[in-house]
Amino acid sequence: MQARFHTGAARRAVHGIRPGLLCALLLAGTAHAQQPPAHETARKPHAGKTTYRVINLAAGDATSASINASGQVAYSLTPDILSLPINAFFYDGSTSRNVGSLAAPGDFARATGITAGGRVVGVSRNPMGNLRTFIWNRWTGIADIGTLPGTDDAIEPVVNSLGVITGIANSDTGINRGFRWSALLGMTDLGVLAPGPAESSYPRAINDAGTIVGDSWALANDWHTFRWTFGSGMVDIHTNGSEDSTPVGVTASGNVAGNYHLGGGVWRSYFWTPITGMVDIAPPGVPTWMTGLTANGRATGQVGDPFIPTHAMTWTQAGGLVDLGTFGGVYSSASGANNKGQVIGASHDGVQARAFVWTSAEGMVDLNTRLRHAPPGLHLVNAIAINDIGHIVAESNTGLVLLKPASKKPCGCPHTVGPIETSPMVAVGAPVDAAVSVAGDGPADYRVSWTWGDGATARSAGKERASASHSYTRPGIHTVTATVTDRAGKSVEVSRKVIAYTPGNGGAAGSGSFVSPLAAGHGRFRQAGLARFNFIVPATGQSLQSSVASPPAQSALHFEAGGLSFVSKDVRARGGRGHFDGSGTVNGKAGYRFALTAKASSSASSEPGRMKLRIWQVDRATGKNVVVYDNGDASGGDGRVRAPLPAASGAGAIAGDSGSALAEGSIALD
Repeated sequence: MQARFHTGAARRAVHGIRPGLLCALLLAGTAHAQQPPAHETARKPHAGKTTYRVINLAAGDATSASINASGQVAYSLTPDILSLPINAFFYDGSTSRNVGSLAAPGDFARATGITAGGRVVGVSRNPMGNLRTFIWNRWTGIADIGTLPGTDDAIEPVVNSLGVITGIANSDTGINRGFRWSALLGMTDLGVLAPGPAESSYPRAINDAGTIVGDSWALANDWHTFRWTFGSGMVDIHTNGSEDSTPVGVTASGNVAGNYHLGGGVWRSYFWTPITGMVDIAPPGVPTWMTGLTANGRATGQVGDPFIPTHAMTWTQAGGLVDLGTFGGVYSSASGANNKGQVIGASHDGVQARAFVWTSAEGMVDLNTRLRHAPPGLHLVNAIAINDIGHIVAESNTGLVLLKPASKKPCGCPHTVGPIETSPMVAVGAPVDAAVSVAGDGPADYRVSWTWGDGATARSAGKERASASHSYTRPGIHTVTATVTDRAGKSVEVSRKVIAYTPGNGGAAGSGSFVSPLAAGHGRFRQAGLARFNFIVPATGQSLQSSVASPPAQSALHFEAGGLSFVSKDVRARGGRGHFDGSGTVNGKAGYRFALTAKASSSASSEPGRMKLRIWQVDRATGKNVVVYDNGDASGGDGRVRAPLPAASGAGAIAGDSGSALAEGSIALD
């Protein structure tokens, strides 16, 4: 099996119930005929024995990760998302390599899956500028699998462990058709449920038996879940009378799970079998949103009102629905699970997000408390992929890492490098002091090469810690990188962003994170959790250097939430202090617009600052705006108005403000 970071799709916002009903309704849920059994109560964490060695996979901004049964990893990242394209990488158990692209070396490539044998599948831009599905292996390299006749692109591929791919073939004329591809049979058109002007089909998952599930237009502006095999073709399995449904996965035996639309903005999660049809996984009135499904039928997702911080959940036919709770903070989110009953994700502790692993025996365990030989300051933010032997891919404050369960046998692991310790924002001309810590099986001498993101470099050395200093002469979002090399010549790289800005000149800058509710993300980006951002808008006429002939400083925005990575180099002040708009890309694809409203942090009142962001694109067929992210809407489809989200630290919202209060970081508006 394989675990994936990105799951699911939907087309309308989800609205919830009164949060006070959630606990009571979960406790009141009972089993009945053809209904999943009642939920079990999540157990409290207790001490466990499993510890993990930390392997730094890569520094930079990660956008996806998948892991196969043997612990090989396919992932995507860029060392500097503001200036370099996303690339795809393969980790073979000891080293990582760039899989290349279909066009020029270093051009855009994003990994979406990995097979049992270590073949990587993803999307890359070909020499003609079209996005195409690729398959890569260590012997023959990267190859374009083609697309259906009459289409230009082949996108959003999903692969099973045997190397059979399903995805979406589309064109500028509005064609969207699901396809199946194998090395033996090539491309197969999956068809559509209903022919007509809006005919389309979108595959979402495939199992090892070759069963494909997705959603397709079914007349009357409705979208229905389909199940496809060579024997049956495309079959509509939307059986519960709701408006729309979309799957997130299919089990090894061919059962299907996903989300359905009741109307009035309400979505819920279902499980389908040939005998029961679609059955709701939760008691009436309990809002759920499913994001993943394992081969043996364990679902993961969120439970609770989607406009306030939700909790991670898991569900099985035998155990029912389980609210996983939190570490004491405002939210938790589940990223996936394996076939052994382990669920992974992120949970807030009242101060910050922490990566977790959950089992019915131990409950929610903070992975930060289970690290062996970890350097000071290393912090795991979110666990995003897991295999059946318990290897976990996680996001950390050093970049992407792999956690391997420790054993009595020598690990042979390289040294582990901690985060670059420095301020996220600094005034131009002021010194930037940076340090990095290292840990291994024993004491050693390390050499550190520093790059500051503006062309400057430095070198330092130390046994467990090394430091360096620098001053920026130009405003901007700079990537600081430390390459740590041991005596044997083995190197590990970590990085972080630093914003250099000029205070008091009319510019704006911000760096930090906030709690993003489930309903803020739309479609496949619908996921609760921590959203991270960096932005800078220099004052009009401000130059990069002191030279009068220098061009204006580059404005920039980078935002990440729920598998969405938005990048803009076109940030413009609009409509007064703290209001900005512009254009950018989502996961490497152009054609998106945004509107940002920021409220400055105040040390005097301890107000952490607030941020409201809306990202959308224009549908080519209808001319309407299609929103992919919006954390500023405080009202749901049920007619209620929610209060603005508080900061994760517990600070209250200011009356009349919208958007989200910062969990950490700061915003400066001069």
